[in-house]
Amino acid sequence: MSPLYLEQRFREFSDEEVDEISNSDSPEGSESPQRSDSPERTEDKTSTPNQQVSIRKLDIDKIVKGDQKSDLADLIKKVIAIYNKKIKKDPYTQDETVSKWDHLKSHNFKLCVYYRKTEYSSSFTTFLKAQGSSGDYITRKYDFLFFFYRTVEKTDEIFALTTGPAWNVLTNFTDFAFPRKITKRLIDPENIKQMHQLNLVGHSLQTQEDYRESPTIIQSDFFTSKVTSMVCGFKQEASIHRFLNSGNSVDTEIKMGSIRIRRRIEMDAFPVILDHLSSIDRSQDTFLFRQVEDNAGSSTPKKKRKLMHSSEGDVGQNEKIKEVDDPKFEFLDYIYQVTDSDEIEKLNRRIIDQFCEDYNKNLIPQLYLCHKYANDFFNSNHFSLEIRGRVFKKWDSCPTLEILVNTLRKKIKLLNFETFKKIKLGFNKQMGREGPSFLTSFLDGEVQTEEGCYFKARGFWYQISIDYLTLVTKDFRNLIKEHLIKSDDPAQLTLPWPKSSTETMYNQLYVDHHKFLDDPKFLVGDCITPNGIEIFDLLRYDDENNTWLYHNKVGFSNNTRVVCSQILNAAKVIGEARMKKKENHNVLKEFWRLATQTESDSEYRKKLKTKLLGLTEEKFYDLFVKNKVVFVLGFVDDHLHELKLIDEEKNFPLQLTSELIVSHNDYEGLKELKFIDKDGYRTHLCYSLTKKRFEELSQERAWETLGIYDKLKPSQSNSNIAKLELIQLKKELASEGYNYYFQICQIPRSSGVTELEHEELSHEENVQTVIQVDDAIMTEREESFTIDEDKWVMKPTKAGRAGILHALGDLAEEEYIYKSEGGKDSDKAVIGEFYNKLKSLYQSSGDFKKYFEVMMKTYYENAKNGNGKIIFESTTEGKEIALKAGCTDDREAFSRVFFTDNLLKAYKSALNSTNYFLSDDELELAAYLFDKQVSVFHNENGVYKLLNTFNEASQNRIVIAKNFDPDVNETTYVRCEIQNGS
Repeated sequence: MSPLYLEQRFREFSDEEVDEISNSDSPEGSESPQRSDSPERTEDKTSTPNQQVSIRKLDIDKIVKGDQKSDLADLIKKVIAIYNKKIKKDPYTQDETVSKWDHLKSHNFKLCVYYRKTEYSSSFTTFLKAQGSSGDYITRKYDFLFFFYRTVEKTDEIFALTTGPAWNVLTNFTDFAFPRKITKRLIDPENIKQMHQLNLVGHSLQTQEDYRESPTIIQSDFFTSKVTSMVCGFKQEASIHRFLNSGNSVDTEIKMGSIRIRRRIEMDAFPVILDHLSSIDRSQDTFLFRQVEDNAGSSTPKKKRKLMHSSEGDVGQNEKIKEVDDPKFEFLDYIYQVTDSDEIEKLNRRIIDQFCEDYNKNLIPQLYLCHKYANDFFNSNHFSLEIRGRVFKKWDSCPTLEILVNTLRKKIKLLNFETFKKIKLGFNKQMGREGPSFLTSFLDGEVQTEEGCYFKARGFWYQISIDYLTLVTKDFRNLIKEHLIKSDDPAQLTLPWPKSSTETMYNQLYVDHHKFLDDPKFLVGDCITPNGIEIFDLLRYDDENNTWLYHNKVGFSNNTRVVCSQILNAAKVIGEARMKKKENHNVLKEFWRLATQTESDSEYRKKLKTKLLGLTEEKFYDLFVKNKVVFVLGFVDDHLHELKLIDEEKNFPLQLTSELIVSHNDYEGLKELKFIDKDGYRTHLCYSLTKKRFEELSQERAWETLGIYDKLKPSQSNSNIAKLELIQLKKELASEGYNYYFQICQIPRSSGVTELEHEELSHEENVQTVIQVDDAIMTEREESFTIDEDKWVMKPTKAGRAGILHALGDLAEEEYIYKSEGGKDSDKAVIGEFYNKLKSLYQSSGDFKKYFEVMMKTYYENAKNGNGKIIFESTTEGKEIALKAGCTDDREAFSRVFFTDNLLKAYKSALNSTNYFLSDDELELAAYLFDKQVSVFHNENGVYKLLNTFNEASQNRIVIAKNFDPDVNETTYVRCEIQNGS
C-alpha cells in the first residue's frame, strides 16, 4: 500500500476539520467529508486509512477532446495541469513515491496519487503571535486525489476518489451518467432521506427536503426540477453489500457527478468496489446479495464474509438472481448537464440572440434573472448596470428582468450581439464584490436549437431528453382537459378581444359595456395596484360562493411566465391578507382604500368606486376569505390563424401516422430525414424547427402532403417553459399553503383579427429603490443638432474615465474608441498613454511646462475655494508627500507640491485613481498632445452652442457634443459626424 507518511497525511484531513467553502462553478457544492458518529479511533500506524471519500468516473473523451489519445497516466497529468494553471497558488502535486501498489492484486487498477497542501492561520494564531508567542499554530490541510485507472475488455477507465475540495479538479471531465446508472441499479426508491432539487421554473429557485418517511416517487413531480443530490439507502439485497461488510443498511449520497458511501472503507477494499461499480457502468449483469443465516438464526458475522467478484453468485445459494434497474429512477435521465465547452459557447450565443430578438420586438424576454452564486445575488444590497464600461444605473435590491430591460430601453433602442457584449451587471457578494460580469452570466431559461431543447439554471446548461418532452406534453394536455374553461361555462369571458388591443384596452371593455357595468358581481381592477401588485385584472363572483380572479394576456407562449408570476404574487399577498384580516396594512384593505377614497375624474374609477361601496367592505373581503377562490389565466391566441387550446391534442397528436401524413412516401421521407422515429414519434428536430430550416433540410424533396411542416409541430406553443410554468403554477396554487383553484380561459377574438398588440412596457420602478448614480452613457438612439446649416449627428462613443480620449479616437465596431499603441482600449492603457505624452512634452517644452503649471494652479485655487475637484486628495503619493512634509491634511500637501518635482508624480497618481474622470482641462491638453482641433458644443436650453475650440492651429478638426444627463447627474463627451453641408 501507500507509504506511512501518506497514511498520516490522510489522517490529518480528519472529520473534525472545518469544511472548506468552495466557489467552484459546479452546481454540486462542497463535498467535504461528513462528521462521523462512530467512537473515537485508536491510533494505529500500521492500518490503512478508511476515510469517507467521493467516487467519480472521468469521461475520457472530454479529456482527449480532439487531441491524440495517449496513455491514461498522461491523461491524468493533463487534467491536473489544466486545473493547476487556473489556480494562483498551492498546486496539486503527484506523490511519485507510491511504489508498493500491486495492480495485479487490485483488479488490474493502477494507482496514481495527487495531493494539495494548504496552510492557514486563524484569528487566534494572529492574537497569540501579537502577544509574543513563538508556537507553531499554522493549520496544515491535505486534499487528495486517488486515481484508479485500467483497461478492461478494451475499455479505458479512470476512477477518482477525492477528499475535501479536490473534486473541483475534475468538474469539467466528470462522467455524469455514472451516478445515474449506479442509482438505478442499487438505490432503494423507498429509502430516500434527503433530496435537493434545482427548479427550472416557478418562484422557488431550489428546494431541499428532509424526510421522516421516504416520499412516494411520482415521475411527473420532477417535470419542473432537476434533482442535484440525494441521501438514500442501498436496497436491502443490493449487490454492493457483498463488498461493504455492512449488513444491509448503508446510506449513500448521490450527486450529479459523484457518489459517496457513508461508511468508512479501507483503502484496499476500493479496487473490488470500483470493479463492481464498473460492471454496472458497462451494463453488465449483477446479482442480488442475500446474507446467509447461521443455525442460531443470525446472519454470518461480518469478518467471515467473503469478498467476491460481481459476477459470482450469492453466498450459500445455488441460484443467482439478476439485479434490474429500477424504473422509478427514470426521471434522473430526463435532464442532464452539458459540459462540452464548444456546445456551451453555442448555447450562450443562442440565449443572447433570443434575448435580443424579444427585446427588439418590445417584449420582455422569456428568461429569468439569476446567477450561479444565487444566495449572494438575491441577498445583495448593491447592484450596478454597466454599459460601455460605465455605470448607468444602481439599485439597492435585486432588480427584476422587466426592470432591467426597461432600464436598458431608456438608452438602447435596438439590441444586437455586439452591443449586448458591452452590457454588464455587478453585485456585492458576502466574500467581496462580484463583477461586473457580462449579462449572459445572469440569464437563465429555455433555449431550443437543432440539437435539442436546453435549460440554463444557476449558470449551468442542461439538455432535455425527448422522453421528457413527450411526458411534459402529456401532462400539459391533461392539465388542459381538467382546467380549460368550456365555452358554455359561466366563468368563460365572452367579450371578443378586438384587433390591435392591449390587455388594458381589453379589460376596459368590461367597464364600458352596459351588461357588465350594471352587473355588481363583475369588477375591473387592473389599474389598482396595492403595494405595486396587480391582484386581478377582472373579478367575478356568484351566489354559490365562487370568486374568479382573471389575469389576462396576449398570446399563450411569450407571456405565460410573466402572468404565472403575477398570479403567484397575487396568491401570496391575498393568502397573507386572509390570515391577517384585522390588520390594516394587508393588500385587500389597501385595494379597498385606493379604489374607494379616490378623487379621480376617471369614469372607470368612478364606476369602480360606486360598485365597491354598494358591495360594502366586509362583503368585498368575504369574496377572498369565505369564497372558493379560483385564479384564471386568461389569454387570446396571437397566431395568424387562431388556434384553439381545446383542439391541442387533435391538431398535434403525439404520434404521427401514415394516415395523418396522407402520403406514404412523405411518411417514410420524414423518417429518412429523422423528423420522426420508426414509430412515428417526433425527434428533437421538431421541437425547434423553423419553416426555413425545414425547407433547407428537405430541399431535394417534393412533398405531396399539404401543410406537412405544420403537422410536424409538437404543439401550438413551442415554449416548454410556458407548459412547465403552468404545471408548476397548478401545483403551487393547490398546495397546503394556498389551497386555491386554477383554470385557463381562452378569450375569443374578433373575426378577421390578424394581429394583436402586446401591452406596452412600463418604465415604472415602483417596487425598487433607485439610487442616483454618477455615471452615464451615450444613447444608442441617434441624436443630432444643426450649426450654421451643418447637421451634426452624435455617434456612439466609448465612455468611462477616459471618455474624452475615446471621443478623439477612431470608429471601430460602430463606436468611437481610442486605442493605445499596444492596441488596448482600457481606461488604464489609454490614460497611461495620455500621461506619457504629457510627461514627455512637460520635460522637453518650457512653454508647455508653464501652461501645465498654470492649469494646476487654477485647479488648486478653485478647490481651495470650494469650487472644483482636488485632484491629489486621497492618493497614495499625496499622503506620502503630506507625511514627509509634515502637512496636516491633503490640501496643505497639495499646495506644497505645485511647483516642485513632485507635480507630475502626484498628477499621475490622480489619473490612476478609479474615481478620477478626465474633463475639459484634460481635453484641452489632449487637443495639443494629439494634434487635434477640438470644437466642443453643449446643450443650452435645448439649443446647441459652441463652448470652446482647442488648438485652432491644427488642421485635424473634431466636433464633440458635451451632454449633461440629469437622470444620472453626469457629463458625457460624444463624437459627432457631419451629415450634410461643408
